[in-house]
Amino acid sequence: MSTVTLPEFVGCDTGGAGGTTDAELREILELELLFKATLSTSYKELTYTVNGDLSLVVVWDTVGKALKLFTRTLAYSAPPRNLISIVTLDEQTAKTLTVTLAYSGGDLASVSKAIA
Repeated sequence: MSTVTLPEFVGCDTGGAGGTTDAELREILELELLFKATLSTSYKELTYTVNGDLSLVVVWDTVGKALKLFTRTLAYSAPPRNLISIVTLDEQTAKTLTVTLAYSGGDLASVSKAIA
């Protein structure tokens, strides 16, 4: 038997009334890992706001863009432009991971994750 530590979930509310199931945690981790792996090996298009903040990442299979793999949208609050949400859509499975960030006094107070 092996033990896996998931640092992404430490101090993280993964949403859901009554807690998140192991299956949901696995789905969240799988989507996050797949996005990261795909991002490093595939063609990506990046879009920025007029303020220079990254707002959209579209990941394609190749530079020929025959197959869209992921779309990630980032949203920011009004000044001081804190990152408030990251929505990652797996274009092949239609699974969506939503990460919501909340701030208190300018400091990150909580992170919640939900998968649908």
